[in-house]
Amino acid sequence: MALIHHWTLDDNDANSVVVDSVGGNNGAYQGANTEDKTVSGRITTALSFVRDAILLANTINLTPDWTIALWAKLLVRIHTATYDSRLIGDNSDIDNQFLILHNKRAQFFTNQSANVSWTDDVDFYNKWRFFTLIGTTNTMELFLDTISQGKKDLGIYDANFDVASIAAAHTHASTNFTGYIDDVRIYNTALSQAEIDVLYALGAIPRIRTSGRRRR
Repeated sequence: MALIHHWTLDDNDANSVVVDSVGGNNGAYQGANTEDKTVSGRITTALSFVRDAILLANTINLTPDWTIALWAKLLVRIHTATYDSRLIGDNSDIDNQFLILHNKRAQFFTNQSANVSWTDDVDFYNKWRFFTLIGTTNTMELFLDTISQGKKDLGIYDANFDVASIAAAHTHASTNFTGYIDDVRIYNTALSQAEIDVLYALGAIPRIRTSGRRRR
């Protein structure tokens, strides 16, 4: 695994700097959250967001192959198509989004406006979920916990993606995330099923796999 960025999100309440322990691309916690920013997470502690965000020092331009992995717990219910909640992307761009939508859906936009979505059978609300997003040439694949939600064809587009923020939204396209996020990682390779399983085990209570497809 070629880990190139890692924000553990264990940064304490008094510090607005969010450290990238691998790539050095630190972020700044933005917003007026009056509650404790540091909460119990899946791996030690996590950061709490109430329409707050992390803005990174430098935009990361991802080209295939790559993987983004993170834990998130959504704390608002999403009822309509006009509301969504962005996990990671570029807050200055109406594209470049990975977000949670209404009706148990997750959606991804490349930096060329190509987009795909997946639907889970479990509501995201008030549950820790492990999201692994894998971009390869012309395809995207999402894993929820360790279960593949399927590969999506991007047609003529590659899975190019720019990351400038965590939990921040573009003003006209999406909404800042409300909830907890923990242990955000970016790799410059497509992780295997076994590697995803290892990451999930770092923050999960052991469970029996009952459905879904495994990535070979």
